[in-house]
Amino acid sequence: MIQQIKMGEIKEILREIYEKGFEITSILKENNKVTLDKANAGEISVNELFADTNVFYYSLFESFWKLFKQVSENIENPLVQPWIRVFIEQSCD
Repeated sequence: MIQQIKMGEIKEILREIYEKGFEITSILKENNKVTLDKANAGEISVNELFADTNVFYYSLFESFWKLFKQVSENIENPLVQPWIRVFIEQSCD
């Protein structure tokens, strides 16, 4: 029973983080739209694209965000839980 309550609290916190992260991702995507459109049109190279620190940070955040989304959606999966424990333990050190 206690574990179910804690899992409910964890899911609620993850949902709140997900919503904030979605807002951040949308803002970063909009801020980098012109540069990304140029890259998609072939006007700038991949190296030039990632030399722009704003685009690099956006891509890094988006990758982290996709990983976070997968973990939060599968929080009760026995294959995911050990990874979460390791992350929490390392964060506490």
